Amino acid sequence: MAFHPPVAIVAKAGDTGKYKVGLPAWNMVLRGIMSGAYIAMGGALATVCSTGILASDAAMRFGTAGPGFAQFMLGAVFPVGLIITVMTGAELFTGDAMLAPMAAFIHKVSWAGVLNLWLWVYIGNLIGSIIFAYIMRTARVSVSMPPVSRRSLPSA
Repeated sequence: MAFHPPVAIVAKAGDTGKYKVGLPAWNMVLRGIMSGAYIAMGGALATVCSTGILASDAAMRFGTAGPGFAQFMLGAVFPVGLIITVMTGAELFTGDAMLAPMAAFIHKVSWAGVLNLWLWVYIGNLIGSIIFAYIMRTARVSVSMPPVSRRSLPSA
């Protein structure tokens, strides 16, 4: 496996930032919508997978009823949304917050272009997550489960 010096990494990040800044606004928004929905899906899936772990009889029986296991499941499943985002080429604001300024720092794009990219991708991420939440709400899909047993209710 070949390793690249820091200068080459900055140059590659600048090239990627230049490409992203050069995308048309409609493309930025569309990719942002996709990414917002994918991240919301990952969050919903992680919530479903970690909900009820503390209270289930199987968790009590097998000794996995600590909060650490629920947090582990949450952390293990949430990246599914990030993986889908990367594999489909969608635009997530956090990635653009790193790559676009790199291009501006090495003078490949203007700061106005960076702000334009950030604006459209952020709006797209917001729209995508709201659309996913609306679909979940209208489909009456609940990401949380009712208490499994009396043990799952908090005690006063």
